[in-house]
Amino acid sequence: MMMPSREDDDDFEESDDDDDDESDDEEWDLGFLEPIEDSPRGKKRTHAIYFPSKVGGHPEWVDPRVHPKTILDQKEETTTTGQKRIMDFLLQIYAANEDNANAFHRTIYVFTSARGDKLGEEGRVRAFRSQLGRENAFYGMHPAPENPEDPRVDALIEEYEAKKLAADAEAKMRVCDDGRRDETKKTNSNGSGRGNENTTYPEFEIVVEPESDDDDASCSSIDSDVVDAKNANKSTNKKKIFQSIGDEAITENDLKEIASGVIDSDAQRLATFSVKLSKFPDQVLRYCPAPTAKAMWPSKSLAPDDSAIPDCPICKSKRRFEFQILPTLVSFIVPKESVEFNDTTLDFGSIAVYTCSKSCALDGEYAEEFVLVHPPMNS
Repeated sequence: MMMPSREDDDDFEESDDDDDDESDDEEWDLGFLEPIEDSPRGKKRTHAIYFPSKVGGHPEWVDPRVHPKTILDQKEETTTTGQKRIMDFLLQIYAANEDNANAFHRTIYVFTSARGDKLGEEGRVRAFRSQLGRENAFYGMHPAPENPEDPRVDALIEEYEAKKLAADAEAKMRVCDDGRRDETKKTNSNGSGRGNENTTYPEFEIVVEPESDDDDASCSSIDSDVVDAKNANKSTNKKKIFQSIGDEAITENDLKEIASGVIDSDAQRLATFSVKLSKFPDQVLRYCPAPTAKAMWPSKSLAPDDSAIPDCPICKSKRRFEFQILPTLVSFIVPKESVEFNDTTLDFGSIAVYTCSKSCALDGEYAEEFVLVHPPMNS
């Protein structure tokens, strides 16, 4: 699956408008989860040769020669057992740029801390960018057949797996003389390098649809309506509004109650967020690589500061917002009983990922990008 192409923008500047989380002039794509068929056909659809966008399971590395070693090696102690665990794989988004010779194939991977209740802390959510040119050692010049049952697909998978094994062997040979064989096994171990103690979330394919043109619940319009509610009901139960995010579909009565009961900037922002989600309640991701796009936060007081996103450390270009992960995702991949009986399960208000605006060349490495996390609203 291919996400919309990113535009090169040498003069990219971050927006100075802090009042609206989203620009109404930008075209947004929404990500929805689709179950993966439990069959050989279904498994093939998420193989690396199809450049999948997906949640859960194990990552499909777009460049199998290298993995982000810092993710595979970094361990943190859990409070419940005292065990040390590496980070959990959450999702990957294939977002190619056909206009950039270095990023014809391009995927962003997102990992989360084993302490899902601490995602708001620095370093608890991390994103990595990987990319390859159109001519590369692993994929052909043309896409795999659309039908996974096409006989050519098996041949392509076999060819890819053989090349991957050869790359692993070559990498091990390069380092075995300097005493780092064990390290190489961790970074080139035919997959994710993850241990059994980690959470493996249920696997879904991410399918993308454009946000409907007739969606008139723009951020600016709803904020204006809310501000004009002079006779706001000061007894509005804000906690009820918070709990509606990600737990169940918001009804028309909920929306009326939100609009009539806003009394401060946090509730105003939450109304905006709620209305956006209510239009397409199953959306789990919002994608827009346009230079002026901004994350949509569910509050103002708890929203992370996105006014000074650090530049790309590799090429020094500006980073810009690319996509955000919505809290609705949790209800799809975390069993309800886990949430009720384990206060360390995955939980967040929103996760925004900012990437290099140039998709700069990586020379066979993975680049860590920048992430901001809004804490959960029901905490």
